[in-house]
Amino acid sequence: MQFKYRPSEHRGGADHGWLKTFHTFSFASYYDPRYENFGALRVINEDRVAPGTGFPTHPHREAEIFSYIISGQLSHKDTMGNVETMVRGDIQMTSGGTGIAHSEYNDHPSEGVHFLQIWALPNRRGLKPKYFTRHFTDEQKKDKIAHLVAPVGYEGVEEVRECSGLTPIHSPVHFFSSLISPSISLTHKLLPSLDGKPNKLFYVQLVQSSGYNTESAPKDGKGPLIKVTGGGQEATLGEGDGVFITGGKVGEEISVENVGKGVPYTDRRLGLALKGAGSSPFVFAAQRVGIPGLGSGINAAMLTSALSNGVEGMFSTSRGLYGMALKGKAPKVFTWTNRGVPYMCLVFHRAMKAQGRDLNKLPYKVRGQYVMSWIAMVLYGVFWFVSGSYLTSPSGRPRTELMALDMQAHCCVIDVEFPRLGKDSKNN
Repeated sequence: MQFKYRPSEHRGGADHGWLKTFHTFSFASYYDPRYENFGALRVINEDRVAPGTGFPTHPHREAEIFSYIISGQLSHKDTMGNVETMVRGDIQMTSGGTGIAHSEYNDHPSEGVHFLQIWALPNRRGLKPKYFTRHFTDEQKKDKIAHLVAPVGYEGVEEVRECSGLTPIHSPVHFFSSLISPSISLTHKLLPSLDGKPNKLFYVQLVQSSGYNTESAPKDGKGPLIKVTGGGQEATLGEGDGVFITGGKVGEEISVENVGKGVPYTDRRLGLALKGAGSSPFVFAAQRVGIPGLGSGINAAMLTSALSNGVEGMFSTSRGLYGMALKGKAPKVFTWTNRGVPYMCLVFHRAMKAQGRDLNKLPYKVRGQYVMSWIAMVLYGVFWFVSGSYLTSPSGRPRTELMALDMQAHCCVIDVEFPRLGKDSKNN
């Protein structure tokens, strides 16, 4: 088994304003003789289309073309009469066959659409054009390698326009997708080939889900980062990176692990009754990084910060009373100090209550001050608890991973072989 790592920034692509795109293989004005195809795979484009724009009607033939929607919505219309608006998790498959024409637009007024467009070489020429659509939820892909596309004839594939099963394709291509939480490792076993030969091809790509980036993918672990291993080889992929795997045998296993250093909301330690700051998700994240003493350092910083905050409040309120007493607007007793510390200011509240004196008769009082203090404390506690489990992305979408915008790795896996070129079809 041999791994060939392909960093994101080495892909072809262009920024057309309305369209930002990356090309894994030679496409349009991008040409690289080393990347013309990979078995039956001919095109993998990672596209972002701006609101109110899209691809006008254009023809295709002798190609199996499908779009996998990552975010946003994409509207499709073709010469077979199909009209469809796809959303996150949808797959739309067009079997070009003898020829069709279609258009794809982002009709949303304000949100862009992000999707993968994948082309494969068909097993037969002259097929009758067909259209298929399927929907797959995030839950179906969470921490599992979900099978989304499979060759016609494979178990569970129905060659009907719309149903809940696998998406049919007239090509030896199996397409999988996964949303992998931090520290989760998944395993894929190479599937039997259609032609009965033992050798298989395999491709893994980490979707560039956190935003368009033409530079090298970050590898600091603060975002999605996956490690692919198999046959004694390994590759670490940041967003947009891919790895081509050749020499695999049917039945061999390849594992994909999210090695980002965030703490998933499912981490069992978050629900344990640990003492003090030891229950902090920030400490868990430090432990996952593996730097000795970093967790203790974070504990010390948090405790010191809490103590400092309490001292600051005590300092400001006692000095306020002291200043008012000097100006005759508070009892003179508050001018008493010990080595500069107005200690009487610190015990005033407790002493007044112990003497049974009515605090409502004090000359300086804020309406509802005690109630508001309790409300503020409760709200702060709720905010602290919730913010430990959710962060918010720039778009305002809640996230379920800690210490990163989105630690969940959106990974695409393609189990492929060379096309099984058969006789030309009679349009059946």
